[in-house]
Amino acid sequence: MKMNSEHGSLGFIKAKSGKSKNKILDFSANINPLKYSGLKNLLLKNIDSVFYYPDTKNKKSTKSLAGYLKVNPENIIVGNGTSELIYLIAHTFNPKSALIPVPTFSEYERAMNAINGKIHFLNLEGENFKFPADKAKKFKNDILFLCNPNNPTGNLLLKKEEIYKICQNFSIVVVDESFMEFVNDEEKQTFIHEVEGKNFIVLRSFSKFFGLPGLRLGCAVADKNIIEKLNAHLNPWNINSLASETISEILNKYNRQTIEKFKKRTYKFFDKEKKFMSNELTKIDNVKIYNSVTNFLLIKIPFNSFAFVQKLFEKNVFVRDCGNFRNLGNNYIRICIRSRKDNEKFINKFTDVLNELEKF
Repeated sequence: MKMNSEHGSLGFIKAKSGKSKNKILDFSANINPLKYSGLKNLLLKNIDSVFYYPDTKNKKSTKSLAGYLKVNPENIIVGNGTSELIYLIAHTFNPKSALIPVPTFSEYERAMNAINGKIHFLNLEGENFKFPADKAKKFKNDILFLCNPNNPTGNLLLKKEEIYKICQNFSIVVVDESFMEFVNDEEKQTFIHEVEGKNFIVLRSFSKFFGLPGLRLGCAVADKNIIEKLNAHLNPWNINSLASETISEILNKYNRQTIEKFKKRTYKFFDKEKKFMSNELTKIDNVKIYNSVTNFLLIKIPFNSFAFVQKLFEKNVFVRDCGNFRNLGNNYIRICIRSRKDNEKFINKFTDVLNELEKF
């Protein structure tokens, strides 16, 4: 069967292929494989919340997120994942034009297309996908979408001081920090505390680091005047009761120690496993691994990525085909980091497919 290269498509592929989900190693979704302590018990504890309507103003989850991120509740809006917030920003401010560095997350482009906005694409440059700040300054657009760290390249596009230099050219600067919690020096890189009185909207996701993609929870942090405008356009009951109650318990002030331990365990895990994967893949001829500050790696392969992904799937390994990312060729794939056992399986299957394709 033909593989769908869009994000979040593994469930569809499992259904269409007839393969059991337990047989497929999913290296396509950039989710933390480590589980937060007692997560299933928290979900079960709050399961009865689904019998009641959620709070239309999301007061409980907003307060919990504000405490966790160390910002004021008036500076936060909660969304059904960061994707909802990206579209909410587009519809609220209705920008006529946008600057989007590429390759990057596809929802920025889709959100602008949804409002018939004009898009200027700015190609990231060189083998390290560097953000061309000088070129960005020449654009006069209503909005800039900046994925930092960037998906799918895994690098930090800009540091704080660099963003300040270009932000004056835009009415709104959206800094998507969905993967920022995987960065060891997160506090030095995040814009989360720089929003007051500024034109920044910082996005955070709880799908990636906490491994909760199914709960659909994200938030935007911005100046209170921006948050008020976004709230005026927000759909009621956009966060389900189970998500609101569970995230509130996870981020409860009494769990701060548990969260810090979870972060340290996560950093240690990814430092070790990412190094292992990079070292093993670097040994393979004609394969390039890109440096990443996140939980995933971009890989350049010597074959067509579509065919390569198909072959891997036949061996029950699913990776992200990056052929549909702008400013990337059709020989890039993206993989997440999993357990050592799974990573070793991936290396073996990856090598097998390379050898098979070389024979043709």
